[in-house]
Amino acid sequence: MKKKDNMEQEFDTVPDLPENFEKTCFECLSPIRIYYRREGKSANCVCGNCGKKFIKGGIKRQMQYEDYMPPKKGEIGTCPYCGNKGPWEWKRVTHIFSESYKVLILQKTTDNDLIARTFLISQDYSQKGMIRKCQEIRRIFFRKGDTYKFYNRYCYSSKGWKRTWDTSSGGEGYQEDVIYTGWEEEIKHSNFKYFFDICQYAFGTGVIQRSWLMLDALESCANNPAMEMFFKAGMYKLVDFMIRRKGITKYINRRAGTPLKQLRLADKAMLNRLIREKGDVDYLKILQLETKTGEQYTEKQEKFIKEIYKSWGGEKKLKQLLTYMSLEKLMNRVERYRKENNQSLYQTMNRYCDYLEMRKELGYDMGATRSLITA
Repeated sequence: MKKKDNMEQEFDTVPDLPENFEKTCFECLSPIRIYYRREGKSANCVCGNCGKKFIKGGIKRQMQYEDYMPPKKGEIGTCPYCGNKGPWEWKRVTHIFSESYKVLILQKTTDNDLIARTFLISQDYSQKGMIRKCQEIRRIFFRKGDTYKFYNRYCYSSKGWKRTWDTSSGGEGYQEDVIYTGWEEEIKHSNFKYFFDICQYAFGTGVIQRSWLMLDALESCANNPAMEMFFKAGMYKLVDFMIRRKGITKYINRRAGTPLKQLRLADKAMLNRLIREKGDVDYLKILQLETKTGEQYTEKQEKFIKEIYKSWGGEKKLKQLLTYMSLEKLMNRVERYRKENNQSLYQTMNRYCDYLEMRKELGYDMGATRSLITA
């Protein structure tokens, strides 16, 4: 079933918003100005919030002191009609003031999973009054095994442009949105409660907090529930790597049922070595290569492979080279060629691969490769 066909079913599980959600979001916007024009000791005023006019100033006994004092730009005034408190602004300022931001609210669905809803909070006002909007623009449903994303955006139809829900983001990515309070309790009381520590780890507990990383973490956990196991084992480097890739990577078989099968390792000893390295992904690649070749690499050999992966990046070609010779032979030849030609590892590996490819095309015995043709 296509995700768009599943939209109505998913939307049926959307919970109600908190009672004061919109009010709380609007309170984060800047105060709305009150405009004035001085005329002697009084001033003609108009509120940017409700658009109503009133006169301020002139001494009257029944008034409070602040009521008859003339306005002054930048100071805070109060509209007698709607109660809006905002800075005084000159009436000759006629342009529209616009402000907007995005807020993310995490909620438990009616079937106990999670939904992340993003709202665009905006306000536009001038001397004619104010318009505020709280518009939902994105819904992400987190289910164990999958993630469903829907976007509310402008689409063109026979009736013209209108906003509608669709699975296409229009190129939109996660941004640093303000996160609504209470997300911790929502996770703790949902089916994702066992992933709370990962979400908190991704979001951050210090000065730097990233709401988009928490969304990535939730998506990673939805796509691969084994994230909990990796995190509790202390494989934080692997967890970081998987969060950036939203739980899907060619180095991990997320459909497998055991840690060894997921990580494609031969035995528990390898798993323990990976845990000691805090789940270092480059080290995982080495262990997987070791499993595939059936060899047991020394520390020097592991260091060489890690250098190959970082500086050369030819992971696939390296596996091909190991079908022609052992790792020890490859390592000795490359080190000798580097010294003889004063080249970097990247240059040496590229030239050696080109040389072997040429011999293969010419029909030579690939087991007899002994030298490197130099320019």
